[in-house]
Amino acid sequence: MSDPIETSNLPQKPDLDAIGIVVGRFQIHALHPGHLHLLDTVLQYHATAIVLLGVRPGNPTRRNPLNFEARKKMLLATYGDRIQVVPLMDHAEDHVWDALLDQQILEHAPHGKVVLYGSRDSFVLGYKGQFPTQYIETPLPGYNATEFRASILEDPMDTPDFRAGMIYAVSQRHPAVYPTVDIAIFNPEKTQLLLGKKPNETRYRFPGGFVDPTDPDFETAARREAAEECGPIELSAMQYIGSRQVDDWRYQRTEDRICTTLFACTLQNGMPAASDDLAELRWFSIAEITQNDLIPGHWTLFQMLLNQI
Repeated sequence: MSDPIETSNLPQKPDLDAIGIVVGRFQIHALHPGHLHLLDTVLQYHATAIVLLGVRPGNPTRRNPLNFEARKKMLLATYGDRIQVVPLMDHAEDHVWDALLDQQILEHAPHGKVVLYGSRDSFVLGYKGQFPTQYIETPLPGYNATEFRASILEDPMDTPDFRAGMIYAVSQRHPAVYPTVDIAIFNPEKTQLLLGKKPNETRYRFPGGFVDPTDPDFETAARREAAEECGPIELSAMQYIGSRQVDDWRYQRTEDRICTTLFACTLQNGMPAASDDLAELRWFSIAEITQNDLIPGHWTLFQMLLNQI
């Protein structure tokens, strides 16, 4: 790795041969003063600057809400043809990412005469590629894109452009499959099933819900959901029954879907009591459950359960 050079060692006039390279994410709705200081400084010393924008595969996240094109337009709106903006794909391994960065640089600067620039929390302190780096201190106060994004969540803008941006962002997502768990809870004799009903629903369902990001596995998610919806009861080990896509009304006429995993267990101790988003719990004789008793998606789960017991 080349050691970052001091700001005082920068040339006093533009280097017409070397290209200034800025690597960053710029995940923000408008360039803040820290961004502007970094880019303006680079353009003081180089006739040409290239911004390599980090691109993360997958759906937008809170940390990476903007796609490449939106960020590219934001940068070009301020700097125009003074800069080039190209994508740089993320990678799980740092040394591979360094190699991808070097490869991208050589594609746009084949002579290899470049200086890489970064500021607070940037890549330059960990980069181990072949090109020299320069750390540029941003002016006080420290600007933080994470805090800017948080402020937008707290106070969304009331403008048509903002709402259009939200529509665009959601439309850019890849179709998602949301994992859920459902739990078939038997009585000790295994002659009855515990089913729940939500407020304003006329049919029953298996207790269950969405898998949380903090759940280490689906079995843990099933136990958590059972406790949340049925109270502090003791259950036997979770037995995997099967999984299948559920035609949930909330995702009809969309590209997103729900795929649920059904577990079975036996009540060992405690008195079930409806809680969380269930308004009622009721024991049903397995032999007497009909299609009219269950919501459509859970009738197919019940049929899958019968094939396993």
